[in-house]
Amino acid sequence: MTKNLHFGNNVYIAPSRPIPEVAKQVGTAATIAGARVSIGLSAGWMREEFELLGQDFDNRGPRLNEMIRALRELWKGGWVSFRGEYYDIPEMTIEPHPPSPVPILCGGESGPALRRAARYCDGWVGTAEQYRAPIEDFAERIITQLT
Repeated sequence: MTKNLHFGNNVYIAPSRPIPEVAKQVGTAATIAGARVSIGLSAGWMREEFELLGQDFDNRGPRLNEMIRALRELWKGGWVSFRGEYYDIPEMTIEPHPPSPVPILCGGESGPALRRAARYCDGWVGTAEQYRAPIEDFAERIITQLT
């Protein structure tokens, strides 16, 4: 019914979930929405959430970095595989695959989260608290975290 609405989230704790599940859900959503989907990802902060889902909390940041690269590969369409330090994905296909690259945004306020957004992502998403601060204060906070 609409051709202008864009769908996104703020934020999905991706490293607490299996990567094929994330790739399939987002790929399907992007197809249904006609490539008007982005995904906001974060490493998370709650150890108990990871433990309940059977995922390692201590390496969540490096795994998310690798997951971002793997997701981009899985969304290409056709038969693909990925080998990394944390993910070893055999040749598989995710269908439907997104009709175009899905923008990946990263959330988080820590130095590692901001570096992740700059290095691996297409943008950054913040919390409502950050949007209430004057832009000068916010910019100074980011620069402090990145240095």
